[in-house]
Amino acid sequence: MKSKLSRYAGTLFAVCALATTLIAPAAHSDSSFITKVSWSTLHAVIGDGVAEQDRNEFDSKGVKQVDSSSQHPTVWVRKDVLQVTVKYDGGATQANKQVQFIADNSGQSFTFSDNITDPKKIVTTDDKGVALVTYTVSGIESDSYLQVSIAGCDFLNAAASCPNAAKNPKADVVGPLMLTWEKAGYYPILRLDPSVSARNVYWDWSEFKNGWVGEMSQVYIKTYLVGSTIKLPYTVTDIWGGPIANYPITLVAQGQYCGGNIKCKWGKAPDQKSTDANGKVTFLAINKNTAAEACKNIDPQTKKKCGIGANFQPTTNQIPESADIFWPQFVNDMTLKPTSISYRVLTRGGLAAPSGNDVTVNGVVNPALPLATSAVADSAIVKTVLNISYLYNAAKDALSRVPLYAPDVQVSASPGAYVLRVCPDTVNATDCHSSGMLFSSEITSISQMHTTQTFGYTFPATLIFASTKAGPATFTVKVGGQSYVLKQTFASN
Repeated sequence: MKSKLSRYAGTLFAVCALATTLIAPAAHSDSSFITKVSWSTLHAVIGDGVAEQDRNEFDSKGVKQVDSSSQHPTVWVRKDVLQVTVKYDGGATQANKQVQFIADNSGQSFTFSDNITDPKKIVTTDDKGVALVTYTVSGIESDSYLQVSIAGCDFLNAAASCPNAAKNPKADVVGPLMLTWEKAGYYPILRLDPSVSARNVYWDWSEFKNGWVGEMSQVYIKTYLVGSTIKLPYTVTDIWGGPIANYPITLVAQGQYCGGNIKCKWGKAPDQKSTDANGKVTFLAINKNTAAEACKNIDPQTKKKCGIGANFQPTTNQIPESADIFWPQFVNDMTLKPTSISYRVLTRGGLAAPSGNDVTVNGVVNPALPLATSAVADSAIVKTVLNISYLYNAAKDALSRVPLYAPDVQVSASPGAYVLRVCPDTVNATDCHSSGMLFSSEITSISQMHTTQTFGYTFPATLIFASTKAGPATFTVKVGGQSYVLKQTFASN
């Protein structure tokens, strides 16, 4: 890859005569320069084929470092994308102020133009403190790059007059934001599919504590009973989300080390498979350890026993790449204390259950609900919540009592009835959908629901029930050796 050292040119590269779609507003002669010049104000406009780096840098208290120069210095642009928009966003306090955009492709063979009308490359922000500049390129090759910076003064033509020039020649400049063009398939991202329902422990082992957690990687953990076969489905895409099809993926396993004095035992399974047309690949890991072996294992730090652990990570063997890490834990017993599990009805037919699991309408307790046919109306839904307050097994010996990460919950419905796990109404929409779930308000068809659903418990689970069959319906929830049965009655519409 070519060197990407920052070089500020005294004058910009000659503007080529390429058309752009928008014209950046000219500078107002009577407006002052921006006073907020920081990395948090400089970004690319994300779109198809444009992805901005986000290294998730945090301080020791978990606060994201938005003004870190290494937080988002790179923007990856797919080679077929010939226009990229860069944004200054200083907020309302920086409205109607001047900002200078500095672009440099020194040492590169491609040409570029921008949509700035002012020859000094100064643009006036709008009433929200935002300024946009679009760059159009021609003759792009892989590894081509364009450096874009912003200045709160006329740095290009009168750098010495900048407010802080005496302290530091570039104190009034932020950047460069490196726009780097690469071909499709660049920077594979290997994501563990949300169907695993594992606990995300990224915050426990995040980048500000351990550098080995890769950029954009997530770390997941889940507990299984010894002897279980675990399924690891991954989706492999490039940095822009395009699937990487028919590509060999290797699953790197921790081998026999189990975090103590007992070896992990694994059944034979392929350690290399190729992605399908959608970039998907699934591995199976077959554990062969016994309960007795698990309880002979001693954790060297906590001295706890009855649990063993492993480490799995897929790879494309490309550089760079980002892959989710998976840490399965195997224990001798998955039984939970009954007192740690609570289950109740939230709403029934759209009406809240005030304290218990019953709803009274016109003096009738839990009157029959309408049937769900092709559509599922709120009046036909029972919404419930499952909560586990103590995620440890029920071993009496404290040293044998092990944590249960994302224990499986199985929910089944009697014939004609349906169940679905949904997001709580208070969850952020982006977080909800990225987890592979929907809100109850988004369920409009019975085809979106299941007769049986199994998921890993990571936070209180919201479940909805409906039925297409008149009469009583039974919904059974099994978790941690306990069963909870909810009976509801449905009537013809």
